[in-house]
Amino acid sequence: MLIALVTLAVHRIQLHNESIDQIDLFSRVPPWPVYTALNWWTQFVESTIPYYTIPPVIQMFKNNLSYHVSRSIAAVAKYNVADHIGHEEMSTQQIAEKEGIDADMLCRVLKFLETKGIFAQVPQKKCTFRNNRMSSYLLESHVNSVKFMAKEQLIEYKLFDNIDEIIRTGVTESYRTAISSAWGTDDARINFGKFMSKVTVMSIASIVEEFDFTPYKSMIDIGGSVGQVLSRVLERYPNMTGVLFDIPQVVQDAKQEWSQDHNLERISFVGGDFFESIPSLDPITMKPIDLYFMKMILHDWSDQDAIKILKQVRSAMSINATLVIAEASLHEGHHVGNRHSDIVMTVIGGKERDTEQFNELFSASGLKLERVIHLRSPLMLTVARPM
Repeated sequence: MLIALVTLAVHRIQLHNESIDQIDLFSRVPPWPVYTALNWWTQFVESTIPYYTIPPVIQMFKNNLSYHVSRSIAAVAKYNVADHIGHEEMSTQQIAEKEGIDADMLCRVLKFLETKGIFAQVPQKKCTFRNNRMSSYLLESHVNSVKFMAKEQLIEYKLFDNIDEIIRTGVTESYRTAISSAWGTDDARINFGKFMSKVTVMSIASIVEEFDFTPYKSMIDIGGSVGQVLSRVLERYPNMTGVLFDIPQVVQDAKQEWSQDHNLERISFVGGDFFESIPSLDPITMKPIDLYFMKMILHDWSDQDAIKILKQVRSAMSINATLVIAEASLHEGHHVGNRHSDIVMTVIGGKERDTEQFNELFSASGLKLERVIHLRSPLMLTVARPM
């Protein structure tokens, strides 16, 4: 405990000339001692301290009611409340007029969130609020904004309404169809892309720093969204070319994102379905792709579907190609948030996996595990080669 506290204190002192609220925490890869200490401290604060200081019945009461807090945060994110307030103060009546919502109801929600340290009511002014340190993270312009994550919860809440049925029957085909519909709208797809862009920046930085891409001339990012990983890799490795592979709608979004990128001439955009086929040649060089990459893709799918995807990958790979999978690590003590990720995957029919489970998928797909790299982020890299 003492070592962890000292490590965190030293790291905080190193940042003393910067406001902690304005540091881009997502893009910084912490030193291993700091990363380990943060994980330990989070577990200690969330589990150990309450266990010994708060009566269990009170803890269970708070856990049962925590839904009210997260749901209220999602609602104010949906209606851009923090953005409307900005760095000034604003009444709920003014916000309501801008968004076409009920001013009194919004006031009650904000008063509730104020009890959790989120937003601050202006004294002597009825239903008038300003942003505080906590609510400022709901500003879209904040360097560490969580606004898109909060809005994403609006879909996840609907999915969790059925978790009791999922526990009874598992995820059925009709339920998976409903899930696809929930995320199938343009607004949902765009928000999800922005959400993933923000929360995975730290993981991307860690991937680029801790995996050596030097031996590879070309890379395909399978299900690569708008290309955040490829952008960082191509920036750091100027001799590489990249292929961004995703469904056609997402590829169109990606082309817009890349329109001003100076590495545009080194990337190819390919739309398709990874259940049907995956490119084997780089469209720029017309040579076999030697690095296949997937980040947070397989965890969306059951073992059966994951094997189907991996078989398509193996079919596209040359005998000398490499597959790198970036997914949450379920190894004990690695990152406390990954069990949260696993329970979300439960309701959509997927799962987070440990090394043994990945090995089973590889064996069924014509691949063999080569090594595992634990990152200074919630993810681990699982490296595989053709059998």
